Amino acid sequence: MALFDFLRPRKRDANEAADPAKENATTVPWAAPGESEVTTSEMALRVATVFRCADILSKGVAQLPLLIKRNMGGYFAEDAADPFGLHYLLRWKPNERQSSFELMRSSMLQLIFRGNAVIVPELGPDSYRRLVLVAPGAASFDRYSNQYIINDTINCVFGVYPAAEVIHIKNISTDGGFWGVSTITYAGRVLAISTNADRENVDTFKNGGLVHGFVSGKGGGTIGFGAIQDSQLASVAENVEKQLASGKNIFNLPGEMSFNQLSLSPKDLELLATKQFNVLEICRFFGVHPDKVFAQQSTNYKASEMSQVSFLTDTLQPYLTQIETEFQIKLIPRSLAGKYRIDFDIEPLMQTDLNTQATYMEKTIAAGARTVNDWRKRLGQAPVKGGDVPLVSANLVPLDSPKLRGEATQNHD
Repeated sequence: MALFDFLRPRKRDANEAADPAKENATTVPWAAPGESEVTTSEMALRVATVFRCADILSKGVAQLPLLIKRNMGGYFAEDAADPFGLHYLLRWKPNERQSSFELMRSSMLQLIFRGNAVIVPELGPDSYRRLVLVAPGAASFDRYSNQYIINDTINCVFGVYPAAEVIHIKNISTDGGFWGVSTITYAGRVLAISTNADRENVDTFKNGGLVHGFVSGKGGGTIGFGAIQDSQLASVAENVEKQLASGKNIFNLPGEMSFNQLSLSPKDLELLATKQFNVLEICRFFGVHPDKVFAQQSTNYKASEMSQVSFLTDTLQPYLTQIETEFQIKLIPRSLAGKYRIDFDIEPLMQTDLNTQATYMEKTIAAGARTVNDWRKRLGQAPVKGGDVPLVSANLVPLDSPKLRGEATQNHD
């Protein structure tokens, strides 16, 4: 009980009178101000590349099991009976509303589109009771007092929490790392260009690609005699519009009239090139390889395989390390940090075709890195007798071995 008394949140009510010195302390808002209509999360998600980047990042992290491991004497292994009660919360159901997948996916989406994901661990009588992802807009951070002010009516989380008792996953920012800024805030200009390009496509296809312009007559005539009257121009203009709407490509204009185009064609606007450029720009902001958004499909298997490795090492791994570190320092006391560890199991990301997977299993067994029963356990199969003994390939011999010289070896009892 002493351990959890030490961990139990020391919070005061949100309505409690604060220190006068802290009343003037500025708090960091949940979302960056001044977002235009094309940089809100709802508008950004209408851009296919943004939707795919957010989807693959959130699912990529959420699909990985977050495990609590115990030191088994030199190595860490999963501990389903940890004294904190974290195994079930991290692996399956962190609270009454969400599964572990949903919690981590929602956290990543808040991180991307709002810059911050705030999770509050709540303790029961003798272990952690639940992990609550605070609703958007319900938390703020006072950098001067190093406290979080939370007023979440949805999840019934209220109060002022010390920073050491709140899990806070932040996006990149320039304020010293106190409060993150959403990715779409930085990418607002690119998203605006992409959104406007999509809107132009909609307008172009909506009217069948019709061009806009005006009909004019040759100048120089005397008013009333030889000049084209306004009524004539209006009638001809109406006729031209009907001809264009009918799908005709060639038609005639009477007398000395001419048609002057105002709008540009999609080819002149180079919308396709603009959209392709925007895809790469958006991928740069989100750190996702273009292959992952189906923008530049690799032409060979090796290139596709390397894009998967790049996605893991350059894109996902920094997020995984940040989340692991934050969960570790906020959920495990410092005195037990050497005994317990919270890690992601990244092996689900390494799954590939059956032949490559079989080769990998064979090599790990031959090198003694894993036993036969280790792999059978991962495949959901029952262990076999003798399968727990590490095996090492005996094909390698020293350069001066008698076998290489063709000499017979004697077996001495």
